[in-house]
Amino acid sequence: MTEDFIGTPIDLTVIIVYFLGILAFGSYFARYTKTTTDFFFAGQRFAWWLVAFSFIATTVGSYSFIKYSEAAYTYGLASTQSYTNDWMWMPLLVLGWIPIIYYQRIRSIPEYFERRFGTINRGLYTSLLLLYMLGYVGINLYTLGIAVHALMPSVTVLQAAIAVACFTAIYVTAGGQSSVIMTDLAQACLLLAAGFLIFFGGLYQLGGFENFWTHVPPESRHSLGEFSGKSNLSFVKIFWQDGMANSFAFWFVNQGMVLRFLSARSERDAKKAVLFNALILMPIASFAVCNAGLLGRAMDAVGMFPDGMEASDAFVVVSNMVTFPGLFGLIMAALVAALMSTADTLVNGMSAIAINDIWRPYLLPNRSDRFYLNLARVHCILIMAIGLSLVPLFDQFKTIYDAHGAFTASVTPPLVVSLFLAIVWRRFNRVGAMSVLVLGTLMVGYSLYNPYVIQPFAHGVIPDESAAPYKMFKYMRACYGLAVCLGVGILGNWIGALFNPSLRLIPDDHLSLTSRLTLMGLYKGSAPNTEKGETVLSSLDKDENLQEDEVQVPHAVAERMKAKVGDLIYIEDERRWLGGLKSVHAKLAGINDSSEKVQISSDLLDRGHFDLTRRVRVSKVF
Repeated sequence: MTEDFIGTPIDLTVIIVYFLGILAFGSYFARYTKTTTDFFFAGQRFAWWLVAFSFIATTVGSYSFIKYSEAAYTYGLASTQSYTNDWMWMPLLVLGWIPIIYYQRIRSIPEYFERRFGTINRGLYTSLLLLYMLGYVGINLYTLGIAVHALMPSVTVLQAAIAVACFTAIYVTAGGQSSVIMTDLAQACLLLAAGFLIFFGGLYQLGGFENFWTHVPPESRHSLGEFSGKSNLSFVKIFWQDGMANSFAFWFVNQGMVLRFLSARSERDAKKAVLFNALILMPIASFAVCNAGLLGRAMDAVGMFPDGMEASDAFVVVSNMVTFPGLFGLIMAALVAALMSTADTLVNGMSAIAINDIWRPYLLPNRSDRFYLNLARVHCILIMAIGLSLVPLFDQFKTIYDAHGAFTASVTPPLVVSLFLAIVWRRFNRVGAMSVLVLGTLMVGYSLYNPYVIQPFAHGVIPDESAAPYKMFKYMRACYGLAVCLGVGILGNWIGALFNPSLRLIPDDHLSLTSRLTLMGLYKGSAPNTEKGETVLSSLDKDENLQEDEVQVPHAVAERMKAKVGDLIYIEDERRWLGGLKSVHAKLAGINDSSEKVQISSDLLDRGHFDLTRRVRVSKVF
């Protein structure tokens, strides 16, 4: 095998050791998974910084290093636009969507649709959402296969995808969301480090930054592509396909990201994680994933590149050229880590949809939580298998960038428009939602066979008429899809209200933009206690008389926290670096004047994995 490996035996050893280490590390967290809440939401225990870093590992998918290095080699610095398109959605995400799903205890987007628009719309949305997420799993596996094939030419794309799919399924199946988040934390650090190690190694090979920048072609130095030319990376194409459609779908629709928001220990922590990711980590990640392509252009200009190299090989070839044995293996391990950190999130999210939106409410209701937990683990394996079956489909496109763009532009518009209108328009009714999900989907599907319906929305983009119909206007299909879905949604909403007067009423379900304090009160079941208090260090003691989610605190602790009976309390291990791994949420059942310790139920003690010899940090949530 080593004779067919472009690295050295040391590199291959590093990759194998890394795989075994991640497998052991991820599987270890199975001990923190005892219920479906733990499997899907990690007990809602994690600190904002840990969630933020796990976002990076999910965002920087397996396709990212290969895809954006390929794009940067071909088009230049404009390839980073996809990573800077998200900012426009952050206010709605932070101020609107996160409070709604967190405080309304939304377990999945289809559940939200049932509560907002009824069972039929839930079923429609579930079908489209599963298609969207399955495609994402497939494109991740496809990209991984390309990367491993570049490393080992004797291994086919499909064989490589099968091997790592099996590997990833092991720790996701065992530990669920806790394993996903903890392995993603380790992999995010490795991903960012790998990107910058390649860059500095490349600068050294080229003789410094000035020499590097001098040999990058002038047309490759622009941060945005041409507006609407023939380039696949023109500004308007990426704006509609990625900025308007895919970015909204990724942050709002993607069930894997919804689970990540809900794994934070509080709504405030979820918001902090999103903002830290968008403002700090994403700009860093955008350069980390594309700089190998820019280095490749400079190296090609000075004659350092091998003859006949494909743009899709830029990342692997540059990495091999600028590193030494062992470090190259670590960077290739980071590339595979990118696959696992995206695929594990998607697989866990799809499993959540299958259990919470199909089996639990309809097909197999009223079973034990242990039954659903085991069924969720079986689904993780099945989802990987279905994703593998899509690899040959994506292999038909010329580049990974094209395959990814064409897929998201075709699938996301009905998902995006129906959810957006549901969030921002309280009068948006079930007929309008059904119009988007049915008619909007059909109209987007029709454009795959007759792409010329997209031409009025194409902003002057000239299609390749020699290509198959579904490959023409593959980016601008997003603009067409968003427009027609918005149109049929508004028209369907008006017709529904015209013939059914009850649909004209403004719903009072608080599932659209509403007051945060109102949502907090609904979550708690009483008025929220917003008085600012301290976080207190204290010791624990077990009390068998308390109910499973109850605690009692000493009077002095309650006074410092500004807490009252009935308030929600968060208890975590005193070691902050654990990021909330050992923690629980509880209800303050009483204030104890006779004890100096926090009294906790046996169930909470077990769920929090607390050690009675260690102190804990106790704070009031609200």
